[in-house]
Amino acid sequence: MRTVRVLSRDAGLAARLRRLLNGRLDFGVGGSLSRALEPGAAGQADVLLLDFGSANVDPDELAAAAAIASRPFLVGLLAPDDPVPPGADRCDLALPRDTPDAPLRLAIDQGLRMRRLELEVASLRRDRTRREPALAPAATNGHGSSTVLGTVLKELGKLLSAHFDIERVVEFFLDAITELVRPGRVALLLVDDEHRYRPRGFRGLDPDLAERLRLESGEGLADWFRQHVRLAVRGELEREPDWLDAARELALLGGEVAVPLWVQAKLVGILVLGPRVTGQPYGSEDLERLFTLASQVAMAVEDIALFNTVRAQHSFIEQVLTHLQSGAITIDASGRVTRFNRRAEQILELSLGDVLGQDLRVLPSPLGDLLYETMRGGRELRLVEVELPRRQSTLELSTSRILDAAGAPCGAVMLLDDPTPRHKLHRERQASQTLDLLNRVLLRLTDEIKNPLVSIYTFLELLPHRYEDPEFRETFLAVVGKDTQRLISLVDKLITLAGDRDYKVDFCDFRQLLHDALEELSVRLERSKGPSDAALFLLQVPERAEQLTAILYAPQEGLIVKADREQLTKAIGYLVRFLANRVDADGRVAIHLQTSPEDPGRVRLSLTGRPAQLSTLEREHLFSPLTIASDKLLDVGPGVTQKIVEAHGGTLTLGGQEGEIRFVLTLPRTHQ
Repeated sequence: MRTVRVLSRDAGLAARLRRLLNGRLDFGVGGSLSRALEPGAAGQADVLLLDFGSANVDPDELAAAAAIASRPFLVGLLAPDDPVPPGADRCDLALPRDTPDAPLRLAIDQGLRMRRLELEVASLRRDRTRREPALAPAATNGHGSSTVLGTVLKELGKLLSAHFDIERVVEFFLDAITELVRPGRVALLLVDDEHRYRPRGFRGLDPDLAERLRLESGEGLADWFRQHVRLAVRGELEREPDWLDAARELALLGGEVAVPLWVQAKLVGILVLGPRVTGQPYGSEDLERLFTLASQVAMAVEDIALFNTVRAQHSFIEQVLTHLQSGAITIDASGRVTRFNRRAEQILELSLGDVLGQDLRVLPSPLGDLLYETMRGGRELRLVEVELPRRQSTLELSTSRILDAAGAPCGAVMLLDDPTPRHKLHRERQASQTLDLLNRVLLRLTDEIKNPLVSIYTFLELLPHRYEDPEFRETFLAVVGKDTQRLISLVDKLITLAGDRDYKVDFCDFRQLLHDALEELSVRLERSKGPSDAALFLLQVPERAEQLTAILYAPQEGLIVKADREQLTKAIGYLVRFLANRVDADGRVAIHLQTSPEDPGRVRLSLTGRPAQLSTLEREHLFSPLTIASDKLLDVGPGVTQKIVEAHGGTLTLGGQEGEIRFVLTLPRTHQ
């Protein structure tokens, strides 16, 4: 099993790496650089991570270690805000200590592959040395096997130091191939974002041709590799009629042999080799060696592409978080803060350096507790306002748990915002709307008071001159009486809405209260019809010229309630008056009094008017006294009734299907 070791005194970093490797690699923590590099020792590693922030790394010792031929792949972990420590340039790869998990794991995997490639080349070199005669000279004409393999190993060493620079990796790989087999032409084609193959590096090829050349992924050479999964030779392709397109593509590149670069059944590139400068054909050993090296480079190319994708995504996320209008905080599985954007700094008045990488307890209470509870308990918040006791401020929070590929919690994220400006804007808008509605109501109220007073004043001016006229006196009494009653009723409603009344509660028969309310509206019993508990009435309200039919259904037995007789009678009358003004000329009002079917301990009164129209907006604001400024009538009756009923422990709701209005009133029933 491959071994990864870390030289660090930070237990949190060691725990993070142990979780990141997840048992797939042998992992250990050491404190000695010399022991980690000792050949054959139990502590020898394939990849060695040096934590310059906590471990004491001797630059001279590190320089000597970097010169060892067979040594681990060295990865330096540097503090983001500190200067580069001495000896860090000796590492094969340097990364910030706060590098996200995905790029860090890619770097470790890349180091393992590079280490494996180095060992394979060293093994090939040893095998070639064994096959040479014991007395043979080390080299002939300057290009012997040992020299070639040594050159290839040197180029692969450069490939190791190229890390995640794809252009440098391609150049070093082509240099190594040129030294190994001496082709007259060589080109490496890699797949692009459009899933086509284009030259990324070449030797001996026309630059203009290389710039324009693109090979489709489902045709020619690419299709050949997917079907045959082996090297392609131009002579063989030309003999097969079905693969003439592949032969033409290979000829266009000046190639004799094409080697596929496979990674997990994915063709990431094609290596094209032209005839050798010596004129000799490629041997089976050469092709096998090329295929092995191409496979290793394919994995390196795929890792670089994946690393660049992850890095681009990470940069994109960082940009989004930087310009996000809400604060964003994330923690990892160990409870350390991993992200803290600029808006969070402004809202919490904390600097990034004081929070990033610290335990979540550095956050103001109770933010850390909420994040931990979200990660461990799965309790997520959605736009919840939380008060910060020490700061005496309120924040709006949303939290969510972050899961890894296995579904286990690996962190949590919190979005926070200051709701104060939004609350202020809402209050200002609400105050503006309320003032506008109040002005409309006052304007309508002025008209309602003015009209009766004008009528009364006109009759008073005529009274001295026409007092002797009996008809005038009769009309005067009727009109002035009706207008005066309207004023008294309106003032009484406004008094009820404006303040709290002292109700004179007594035992009352609800049937009698209902009859009293109907009598005040000049209701006249015309005839009995149907069952004994049903009666047909004619309603006459002052605001309506024509009479309206009403049907009353009431039980024979008494329904006793505790109520203020006068106020409850008025409340019922307000509802009947409202329905009478809303029902069409050919409509009627149905009144049902009964014991509530849902609760026998309550009395239920239902008043239904049909056909009658009430808009959606009117239904939503019917019981609000500030929004019933009707064009026809200022009627605050339903709002007054609701206030009276609720003061008696009852309820008043509005319902009804389309084309009807239904009030349902309930009161607690009692026994005298």
